[in-house]
Amino acid sequence: MHTGYRVWTKFLSVGVAMAICITASAESADAKAYLDALRTEFDYPGVSAAVAIDGELAWAGASGYADVDTEREATADTVYRLGSVSKRITIAALLLLYQEGKLVLDAPVQRHVPEYPEKDKGAITTRLLAGHLAGVPHYMAGDKLDTKRPNYTSVIDAIAEYRDKPQLDVPGARYQYSTYGYSLISAVVERAANTPFPEYLQESVFTPIGLSDTRVERAGESVPRIATFYKRTGAREIGEVDQMYLSYKWAGGGMLSTVEDLVKFGTAWLPGSALFTEDALELTFTSQKTADGEETGVGLGWRINRIEDETRLVYHHGGAIDGGRAFIAVFPEERTVVALLANMLGARNFGLTEAVGILDAVNE
Repeated sequence: MHTGYRVWTKFLSVGVAMAICITASAESADAKAYLDALRTEFDYPGVSAAVAIDGELAWAGASGYADVDTEREATADTVYRLGSVSKRITIAALLLLYQEGKLVLDAPVQRHVPEYPEKDKGAITTRLLAGHLAGVPHYMAGDKLDTKRPNYTSVIDAIAEYRDKPQLDVPGARYQYSTYGYSLISAVVERAANTPFPEYLQESVFTPIGLSDTRVERAGESVPRIATFYKRTGAREIGEVDQMYLSYKWAGGGMLSTVEDLVKFGTAWLPGSALFTEDALELTFTSQKTADGEETGVGLGWRINRIEDETRLVYHHGGAIDGGRAFIAVFPEERTVVALLANMLGARNFGLTEAVGILDAVNE
């Protein structure tokens, strides 16, 4: 099976060449066998994976089909939906503005986005939003389906989708995951950058890192090498997902990418990054706390864990969306990044265990 290997090119950050090696190693039979077994276990139409070690693409491969009807095989450069892995990209944009002094994390969001009304339980800040501590709700009963949302061209206009939702808690009281909170972050980013959110992502994140296949998903847009997105319709039957309108949540669940792009992106978060300062990385990967002092295990967006008897530090997150499953894991002490993408959301789905499995198979 063609696995879509490509030689990486160096990429720039604010005019400074980032330290990325430009070679890719040969295919690992163990990793390919593990990926085939993973696809069978979770019953995905297609799945792709990649591993980067110390800035070098160590392995990338795929199993199954990007499109079942045409038998188009999945490859390492097949484009998939990211779901909530999109939030990591939004954090990158946020962090760059913070580094430049254009955004104050602890200022009320209304400093940049007066269109979002003040709430009754306390001030909402960008730091709290990024850590899911602002009391902003996630999806709620009665919300429109993504197949029925408006097709927004602006993240400011999309505030209409969530501006009137209640604040559920006093800010800082408890961790409560919220995609709407990240939609609000994108509005803050757009105003702080004085540039439309998708354009700022392109010029400040995608282009500097060299993410040629990463973008926001626009309904009806033709995207090269994009997977067909599937859903389970019966015990052994699948069908295509209906057209979805994700512009209201580009920041939190509406982006597209490949596994090769994702491991490049993850590499930018390793110690010594030319994109982010040491202080910014420490800020991102230090767990926030609730008002009563309990650590949430989440800094700015990323989940932070020590696994295997606390011998391996990992920053990670998954994405779940109709037509897609995504996962990224960054092992900073090992200078390693793993990405997994599939074109269906199953009843069970891969996660950190499978990311470690792919990594260990590549290292064998």
